[in-house]
Amino acid sequence: MTSKKARSDDTRPRPATCVREDDLLPQYSLKGAKRNPYAARLAGTATIVRLEPDVAAAFPDAAAVNAALRGLMRPLPKQPRRSARPAPRKG
Repeated sequence: MTSKKARSDDTRPRPATCVREDDLLPQYSLKGAKRNPYAARLAGTATIVRLEPDVAAAFPDAAAVNAALRGLMRPLPKQPRRSARPAPRKG
């Protein structure tokens, strides 16, 4: 039985036992990474929702989307929650 020697340029992932939790594997280099310029603006104040292209095309800006959603929310009366069990049949 022959065994193969691992080459030093081998970039295959190592088993978890060989890597400490705080180590970054070489194939995950952060060289050239930049901070997100929008992170401070969005920190805990916004919920991002992705609109489908056809829906987004119907609105000129975020204010128009918010106005439309608020208009939908107004007429909806609060309804009591239904139970998970179906109603018994009368018969």
